[in-house]
Amino acid sequence: MDLIILILIFGILGYLLGISRLGKKVDRATGQLTQTTGKMADGVERRWKSLFERSQAADYFCAWVAGSGAGLFPAEFKTWLQSLNTTEARAFTTALGEYSNSLGFSLPILVEGGLDQDPILRQVFVEAVVVYSSAYRKAKTARQQSEAKEAKKSAPPEGEIKPAEKSASRRALGSQPEANEAASAAA
Repeated sequence: MDLIILILIFGILGYLLGISRLGKKVDRATGQLTQTTGKMADGVERRWKSLFERSQAADYFCAWVAGSGAGLFPAEFKTWLQSLNTTEARAFTTALGEYSNSLGFSLPILVEGGLDQDPILRQVFVEAVVVYSSAYRKAKTARQQSEAKEAKKSAPPEGEIKPAEKSASRRALGSQPEANEAASAAA
């Protein structure tokens, strides 16, 4: 009987708490927590997809720049991006994705039209992409030139004769004790 009375008391207290102001605050907090958790889950899902679909992301980004995103980018950028082979495009898109994430932007959101409602923010992101691509190209060119200089330094100049490898001298062979004993035994 005591157990039934306790259950009834807790049930009534729970009901009164639910209809009070505190209950409403708890409901709002629960709603906010649910929204925040949903946003986090969406972010994790996007990140997961970006990790395992990088090859498709490069193709998708290049196609978007050439297609519906063409009006946002300068002609020089579009021409350069189209001139890249598949491996170079993937490397650039991966580096660009990491760079944009460090700025707090998401390349998939740009491509999927998530910034269409905020044209100023979208234009800032596009300018960041163009500036980054310019720096990326300059760094790549400088690295290639440096590697070419290093290759020239390590290669011998053309027409130069390489020094011959030293071979054992005949005198050195004759001065060895076993060779001397064999020569005196033969004589």
